[in-house]
Amino acid sequence: MTTQEFLSHLDDVRGGPSTWSARCPCPTHGNDGHDRNPSLIVWEKDGTPGFKCKTGCSKDEVLAAMGLTWRDLKLNGASDTPPPRAAQSPPPNGKRNGDPLRRFADYTAEESSARWRRRAGEMGIGDHLYVIACPFKKRATWEEWEGFADHLLKLVSEHRYGLVVLDALPNLWPVFKENEAGEVLRALAPLQACAEAGAAVLLVRHSRKSDGTEATAGRGSGAVGGFVDVIVEFRRYRPEDDKDTRRVLSVFSREEPFEAVVQWDGGAQYTAIGDKADATQSDRMNVVFELLSEQPGATIIEVLEAWPQDGVPRPGRRTLLDDLEHALSKGQVTRSGDGVRGSPRRWYLPGFDSGNHREEPARNESVPEKAHQMDILEAAPVVTPMAI
Repeated sequence: MTTQEFLSHLDDVRGGPSTWSARCPCPTHGNDGHDRNPSLIVWEKDGTPGFKCKTGCSKDEVLAAMGLTWRDLKLNGASDTPPPRAAQSPPPNGKRNGDPLRRFADYTAEESSARWRRRAGEMGIGDHLYVIACPFKKRATWEEWEGFADHLLKLVSEHRYGLVVLDALPNLWPVFKENEAGEVLRALAPLQACAEAGAAVLLVRHSRKSDGTEATAGRGSGAVGGFVDVIVEFRRYRPEDDKDTRRVLSVFSREEPFEAVVQWDGGAQYTAIGDKADATQSDRMNVVFELLSEQPGATIIEVLEAWPQDGVPRPGRRTLLDDLEHALSKGQVTRSGDGVRGSPRRWYLPGFDSGNHREEPARNESVPEKAHQMDILEAAPVVTPMAI
């Protein structure tokens, strides 16, 4: 049976040329058996029809109400779900290299197939990733979107994908007013089936121009944040510095929220730095290393006096001492002196010949509070009383 012959059995047919909506003919449809809002979706692939009732009527019920049978429809030649426009073939039965338990990712992207092929070669992306590039020629209709969600569900069920990525969601879904919570939730609801089938669903959105507070950086309605289980936000560590390749990864979740700073290598790799405190300490120590290379054997006070006015804010004495102690424990600096008047603590880069100063090996001991106080007193200005 052709698609047009199939449509001739339905009432109030709308749309085309490849996707239609029509009134569901089931007598059990709705509360009174009447489909006032066309709920039956019909699509065509290679001249054969596929169909689904959005309100849950089974296909057997739909065919029986139309006076048709599966033999009439020739299901073996019909399309059960609308396919993506451009995609490579997924692995059969979720198996590859003889491993039936291996998991794969399904990535739906707004970019072209040619770009993804080039990216796969540059970044070493293997065959574990199934890419659906540009699934819609133009903004999808609600019928096309719901049909596509069914297609994703079929892929997850048949090929056991563990991850489904939609990038970027606002360029794929049929939502026109992304600040309208009702419209947004309507678009998200069909994707819940993939999660229930066992796949994690990653929805990628762009950040709003005004950024936003915690867990609200995404553009559009806050209904998206309320719908998902985990929110991940990716920001520049220093937005004012385009050359700084560090990023802040913030994760908000009921389970294990956390925040981390990572360093991008310019390609496909990121290196974990730690939290923001670790990143800030790393910035300070870069300044310290530079100052010690110019002024070996400097005391804490001398380092602070030479601290550049622009760039990384100058720390307090206690903070700088903690930073140097941490660097000492890692062998990044050495020191000499006893931390008393006449023998202050002096700091060096590894391998520097301290000359007349006694250089100590790296160790984890903390500086006595008295020594710290003497270090501070050593550089304290001398105040001469004046008669007024």
